[in-house]
Amino acid sequence: MIIDNIKKYKGRVIIYGAGLGGQELLLHLKNKGEYEVVGFIEDNEQLVGQAIDNIPIYKNADLAKLISDFNVETIIIAIPSLSKKRKIEIYD
Repeated sequence: MIIDNIKKYKGRVIIYGAGLGGQELLLHLKNKGEYEVVGFIEDNEQLVGQAIDNIPIYKNADLAKLISDFNVETIIIAIPSLSKKRKIEIYD
């Protein structure tokens, strides 16, 4: 059983977007057990500092530090309406 879990593990993730899409994505990732979600990034300042299922919500300016501090391997954008330009900025 432990060996199966190690094989499935794909790394640490930050979800960009703490709205409904981000919350649904979190549930999906938790059910799959392949990724460890270490945080959310959110542009809405009213949500920053809160948590979803004990996973903190951070501001966009914290992204580079979080990637380094938590050894994040993947950022998943959970905002379908996000412009292509903004997505490029996030991944750069």
